Amino acid sequence: MELQLYNTEVEEQVLGTLLNSSQELIGQMREFLTPACFYSDFNRCIFDVICVLNDEGKEANMLTILDGVRAVYPDLQPYDIAAISAKALYTTATLKQYIDMLVHYYKRRKLWMLGQELVTKGTNTDDDIDDVIEQAKHSLDEIDIYQREDSLTLTDVLQELEQRIKNNSEGVKNEDVTLTGFPYIDNNGGLESGTLIVIGATSSMGKTSLADSFALNIIKGGNPVAFYSLEMTNIRIATRLLSSVSMVSSQTIFNDKLNIEDSNKVYNAIGAMNTYGQNLYFPRTRKYTLAAIKRSIRLHHSKHGIKGAVIDYVQLISDEQNRASREQFIGECAHQLQALAKELNIWVILLSQINRSVSSFNPVPSSDSLRDSGQIKEAADSIMLIYRPELYNTTEGKEIYYPDPYQNVATENTAMIILAKNRNGVTGSFICGFDAQTTSFFPLDILPTVYRPEKKKESEEEPPF
Repeated sequence: MELQLYNTEVEEQVLGTLLNSSQELIGQMREFLTPACFYSDFNRCIFDVICVLNDEGKEANMLTILDGVRAVYPDLQPYDIAAISAKALYTTATLKQYIDMLVHYYKRRKLWMLGQELVTKGTNTDDDIDDVIEQAKHSLDEIDIYQREDSLTLTDVLQELEQRIKNNSEGVKNEDVTLTGFPYIDNNGGLESGTLIVIGATSSMGKTSLADSFALNIIKGGNPVAFYSLEMTNIRIATRLLSSVSMVSSQTIFNDKLNIEDSNKVYNAIGAMNTYGQNLYFPRTRKYTLAAIKRSIRLHHSKHGIKGAVIDYVQLISDEQNRASREQFIGECAHQLQALAKELNIWVILLSQINRSVSSFNPVPSSDSLRDSGQIKEAADSIMLIYRPELYNTTEGKEIYYPDPYQNVATENTAMIILAKNRNGVTGSFICGFDAQTTSFFPLDILPTVYRPEKKKESEEEPPF
């Protein structure tokens, strides 16, 4: 049986009908047709000229399209167009039926071409098979030209907003917001679906621990999350979470023989965590390319309905193309993950290193110091930065503390979280607790304070005699 991938007679009948149709009807039919639906180069050229005239608000007929088509086919004669115009169909319903036939042929051509490509790539051991599969899925999505988003009117969106306002007034949780367990963040919108949240910090400042704390609170609330740790093993992440719940040091849990008291705490915590542990997913893949991570997030979203994903951290994502510019690749990662968050209507937490600087008395981080790419700052909907003066004080013998208005807050066992960017809300900062033994962050009802007298100005200092 011969495979039929096109029908030029049907193409000419559709074009003939369009040449005898109103601008309005042509505009309607263009919702279902693309130039790729025409196999014949000549027929595709005619359709392109019809579309140009339609965009300009001009009638498309056998006379008006001559100049446009002749720009590509100089030897075109009027009777060539007249012959096509004479093949016009009689009804709009028949036209739609014939357009469906062209779409059918188009899809078959694309599938055939994709099949030939897969035969080649499937037998080429130099091509990564996971990337081939990801590209094949993307190509399949592109084949269906009917995948066009429906439009929403302002009235539709206002109804959705009205329901949100009603939920807010009644204290009802909005489905597109995930709470973190930290009041300052949750009162300013929480983790909003369709957004990219970047958590930045210098090494050992606690960015993984903060993400762990968020994830633990989120899964306790019944929301499924996928966690991608590019730096630590899954069992190490689980140890940290267990430590946070049991309040037993993670190092003790992982390396030491537990005494009776710690053993009871740990096993009680395991029992409690098993009630919500099914909500946290550690993907089995150990290949952390951008394509592999995106593919895995899609899978977990469709299969488990995850509300969000945590990626720790962006600088460790592999670039299989080995691009010369690492900065460009990191920026691409951020932008593609932001687009994926919007597409799936989930949030994505992306951890990032920041450049370490202790050149000033108070080395408070800023979004400008995100390592490798200013594009991370552009792509992020929210940026949270971690600042723990205690780390500098204990490791480098410095005496630094929080900036105003937290100058008198004790730096021991605390941290400042800076909302440096918040596209959908306010920016600012808050102080939370940090337990180094369990590497966990937690909200504070009361801030621990110490008295630090203000440094006198030179004019106020006592004379030396």
